[in-house]
Amino acid sequence: MRLKDRLDEIGAVPDIVVGVHYGGIIPAADLSRNWYRPIRHVEVEIEISNGVPVCKSVRAVFDLSELAGKSVLVIDNSIRSGKTLRDTVNLLRPNCRQIRTCILHRPGRKSGNYLEPDYVIFYSDFPIKSLWR
Repeated sequence: MRLKDRLDEIGAVPDIVVGVHYGGIIPAADLSRNWYRPIRHVEVEIEISNGVPVCKSVRAVFDLSELAGKSVLVIDNSIRSGKTLRDTVNLLRPNCRQIRTCILHRPGRKSGNYLEPDYVIFYSDFPIKSLWR
């Protein structure tokens, strides 16, 4: 089943789609095109800690007032620590009516640090560098 079809089925069609830079941009663009909804994105500043990329900060690359009274779907490709998703939700939530999150891939093991995504497309214990290559 296509991602769009699954989200349609469960009633998750938002007013605005927000992709998390880097991995959430492509699926967010695809969904926004199929739903005829605006797309926006947040940029993530990454730092490397012990050889692992970690979210240092998140910033909106649009005027947050655009979210007023709107339902928003935040999309990212995967989740490791949950910090990027948590920071993105914390940035956007005060400005919108409703916010939901979708992660394409999550490791099968759940960490206590996760902000639990509303939708997870698939689980795997195998690391995935990119869903697009």
